[in-house]
Amino acid sequence: MTNLLKTLLLAATLAAAACDRSAPEAQEAAPEAPRNLLYGIDADLYRTQTAEIAPGETLGGILGRQGVTAATVDRLDRAAREEFPLRNIRAGHRYTLFIHEDSLNTPHLDYLAYECNTTDYVVFGFHGDSVSIRRDAKPSTVRRMKKRAVISSSLWGAIMRENLPYALAAELEEIYQWSISFFDIQKGDSFTVVYDERFVDDSVSVGIDRIWGAKFSQGDKHTYAIPFRQGGKIQYWEADGKSLRKQLLKAPLKYSRISSKFSYARLHPVHKVYRPHTGVDFAAPKGTPVHAVADGVVIFKGWGGGGGNTLKIKHANNMQTGYLHLSGFAKGIAQGSRVQQGQLDGHLHGAPPRLPRLEGRQADQPAEDPLRALGADLGGEPRAVRLRARPHRGRDRRRGEARGAHHAARLADAARGRRDALTPGAIHQKRPTMNRIGVILVAGGSGRRCGGPRPKQFQLLDGRPVLARTIDAFARALPGAETVVVLPADMIGYWHDLAARFDVKPHRTVEGGAERFHSVLHGIEALEGDPELIAVHDGCRPLVSEELIRRVAAEAAASGAAIPVLEPADSLRALDEAGSHALDRRLLRIVQTPQIFRADLLRRAYRAEWRAEFTDDASIVEAAGTPVSLCEGEAINLKITRPEDLVVAEALVAALREAEEEFSKR
Repeated sequence: MTNLLKTLLLAATLAAAACDRSAPEAQEAAPEAPRNLLYGIDADLYRTQTAEIAPGETLGGILGRQGVTAATVDRLDRAAREEFPLRNIRAGHRYTLFIHEDSLNTPHLDYLAYECNTTDYVVFGFHGDSVSIRRDAKPSTVRRMKKRAVISSSLWGAIMRENLPYALAAELEEIYQWSISFFDIQKGDSFTVVYDERFVDDSVSVGIDRIWGAKFSQGDKHTYAIPFRQGGKIQYWEADGKSLRKQLLKAPLKYSRISSKFSYARLHPVHKVYRPHTGVDFAAPKGTPVHAVADGVVIFKGWGGGGGNTLKIKHANNMQTGYLHLSGFAKGIAQGSRVQQGQLDGHLHGAPPRLPRLEGRQADQPAEDPLRALGADLGGEPRAVRLRARPHRGRDRRRGEARGAHHAARLADAARGRRDALTPGAIHQKRPTMNRIGVILVAGGSGRRCGGPRPKQFQLLDGRPVLARTIDAFARALPGAETVVVLPADMIGYWHDLAARFDVKPHRTVEGGAERFHSVLHGIEALEGDPELIAVHDGCRPLVSEELIRRVAAEAAASGAAIPVLEPADSLRALDEAGSHALDRRLLRIVQTPQIFRADLLRRAYRAEWRAEFTDDASIVEAAGTPVSLCEGEAINLKITRPEDLVVAEALVAALREAEEEFSKR
């Protein structure tokens, strides 16, 4: 029995030892718990606090409240200047604090992570006496999406109604530029598109990666776009294997509208007789780049008599195009040289307004509609297509006369006033005594009421985007002023591409806010300089004159706050519970922009909380206790809101141009 007991005890001892040896091995084999990484930091090691940058708040103030010394903040400021200057933080952006507690339960800030935008962030680290700065981006995921939308007004309208990425509109326009004219799409047309969309945090869209396929339907006609990588580039093809990149572009230049279509019985605007109009006129300003509509060889370069500088190109299938009234020829263009589709030929010449004309004709045959000819297969008899530019001063003159015999004189006076304002003496008188001015252009709307192929701020006015004309007006009136444009976050990328295409004057962009109040606040905070005056203007008021800008700035420099106003021409009535009653219009004024203020007064006013009664910047400044001076505004300072506003603006641009031409002849 004793021996048996000894044997059992020995076996138990050996088993226990074996378990002890295997325990560490089992521990080592166990998988580690996943780390909770936030901005690349193990968040489980810290107590985190997330908040938004408040209006007027600085990073130094935030750090000071967390016990970071002024000397450390200064050290961080100097270290971050190249990577991310501390002054670049913006109100409304999120930040997260990473705090640990020592053995005495005293909190210490180790990291502050600041979100620059939806994807990018910067982490500021505090390690005793040293600091660190790290920029990175959130990890993202890609989802394959398939969406369909029916057009009721425009491509942009359908994109916004279905809450699709705005970049889709630009991508579809690029893909279908040889096949579809987006100015001519009809209600009921539709599109289906398959694309990759990139997300962060599995929910926030940050744009599209690529389009895998699309179908554009116009009645019974379906135009497909199927991608295929060729020569390192992605080209799009139709379902039958034909390239979407057609022999001819839909148009040889960027234009705002078709001003006159093909017709054998058009009423002549001057002579008032019916005459054939054997072409299509595209409204475009002086200096508009003109591109070759197809690959070909230059067969003529030189003076073409009434056509001025003329370029003729021979293409395949006996097709010939002509480009007239050029101010000059692009570099490398010579007789016998080969040109590629889309290559720059020259620029439109002549005193504006000039309307390029596209004409098409088969040999020994009556003239045909060139839009139909360009949309057809290029086979059969030889054809000739000519791009012409002819002045239509008579047409614009009659438009002016239709508004009243006195209108032309008023426009001439306006042109004279503008020209006088450009003289050195006048500029010196009109400019404020301050030499530092900041300009905030608010263009945060989606343009739903205006319709058109794109939001109102991006639509073309006389061949140039509305917002571009507004930026250019302030660049001329206030040379050297810092300009910030406030846009919806998802439109900034599209605007950068558009601005580069039209060579817009220097400016910076910033993301808008929930209300106009917050958008202007973002613009104020985005001003990097130290302006003494700040001008706030509607981005969709492109016809503001240089003289008006300077006049309001001069008054603001003297009084602190100034706005332009107009006396109403129409009768006005007020509505209440009892019905309506007439108002004395002599006591009322219509408010315009730019509204210009001393910078310190405007910044102080915008420290207030938003209220519904804040209808404009002047009302905010007045609520802060600053009286506002009134300057005479201009009727031509039109705000483009609805489709008819754009039509009126086109007519005003043409009439002003004619008035300036008439004045220059005197």
